[in-house]
Amino acid sequence: MTLSATLTSRQVADTISKGPVGCLMHGPTFIFNPLACAVAEASLMLLAENRWQSQVKAIETYLKQQWFPLAVQPK
Repeated sequence: MTLSATLTSRQVADTISKGPVGCLMHGPTFIFNPLACAVAEASLMLLAENRWQSQVKAIETYLKQQWFPLAVQPK
């Protein structure tokens, strides 16, 4: 699901907001999609509830063990 957030300085935000319609406008493509917001909320809850750092480390270890031996060795 596509969802975005943008952080800017106040000056940049004011410039975009006060400009003509269409000036740097990309936000409405991704704004207020209820399904995308629900998916984002569920993803954040999973991150908060799980030990994702250790899961990522386990995946990294597995990939290194399984994939590195398959790499083509330089001649």
